[in-house]
Amino acid sequence: MARDSRLLSNDPFDELRVTVLSGNAETLDALVEYLGGVGMNVAGMSAVADTRTRVTHAYVIFFDDFPLDEVTRLVDETSRQRRGPLVLLVTAQATSVAERFRMHARPNPPIVLPRPVRGYLVLDALHQERSRRSSP
Repeated sequence: MARDSRLLSNDPFDELRVTVLSGNAETLDALVEYLGGVGMNVAGMSAVADTRTRVTHAYVIFFDDFPLDEVTRLVDETSRQRRGPLVLLVTAQATSVAERFRMHARPNPPIVLPRPVRGYLVLDALHQERSRRSSP
């Protein structure tokens, strides 16, 4: 698969480690392949507990695939860190999930994307957030 010219060596994504969490093997494989194809260091996982074994800069979590308490715990841990990992939550209930996490002031709130989502939308969200965080 050809690399996207926007993501070559002078781009901050070259060192970005992304972890994709989905309970659906087809979804997981497709997004890992897409993000890897544009040059990201990406790993796919099918259990929230597995995230403890990987250093990551961004999580893409298919929220509806996991128990609420597991995802909430991970989001709470990361969103309280000022420079913690970016969290993208992909869900069919985007409005209610966004409200759930907006209720508490967080220095690093998750970004919520509606499901279904295409790989380029995830890539764009990662790009925008990475740019925002790296600007002074």
